Amino acid sequence: SFASADSIGDVFDISFAGVVKKRTYPNFKSNPFYNYIAKDNNGKAESVLSSNKIISGYGMDTAEDWKLITTDNIVYSPHIIYFNEKPYIAYVSVSAAKIYLFTPLGVSYPNFPVVGNTDFITGDLSGNGDIDLIIGGPDKKLYHYRLNE
Repeated sequence: SFASADSIGDVFDISFAGVVKKRTYPNFKSNPFYNYIAKDNNGKAESVLSSNKIISGYGMDTAEDWKLITTDNIVYSPHIIYFNEKPYIAYVSVSAAKIYLFTPLGVSYPNFPVVGNTDFITGDLSGNGDIDLIIGGPDKKLYHYRLNE
């Protein structure tokens, strides 16, 4: 199955058998970004919605589990990055020219925030298990950060 959000904050879970389930998130009524994370080792999914200055995580019953209020508008969709079998949420503050990386409980990843003000990509570029993050900076340079133990 897969899930998608519409422009007024409703999320639709669609199974490959054609079954559609609708979930409504009243705090997100204007083109929210949508993603999900596996909340725990039991594989429980958690929806992550963001718009304006809010990033929130919701259980599948639409109850808010956590919320982050930012100082500026969220321009790019936050990314869910899995590292050491843990999910991290990354978002860019364009006005501060920084990228933030934190757990769903709000704990910042060591040495973050770092420089960056564009959307970004992640992957294991060297094949060693570390996560590489590539982002553009305010000085028109590309920045490469590596998440490792």
